[in-house]
Amino acid sequence: QQGAGPDVSRFRLRPGDLAVLVSDGVTDGTGDDWVREQIRSFRGDSPKDLAGALLCHDQPASDDRTAIVLLMEGKQV
Repeated sequence: QQGAGPDVSRFRLRPGDLAVLVSDGVTDGTGDDWVREQIRSFRGDSPKDLAGALLCHDQPASDDRTAIVLLMEGKQV
């Protein structure tokens, strides 16, 4: 569709919150329940570790995969 703009979502994030963005290649069209479980059970301190776990999961890869994990730091306002 020519001239279509991007989808925009706005969220208020606080210190300690995670924002996780994954491409469709991560789930490969098989559903995202396992992604949600990975996020819920994540106990590490490194967003890089969570992104790596999402990319290395045992799902078949027929497309490229991208995972971006942001950890909000700072003091609670």
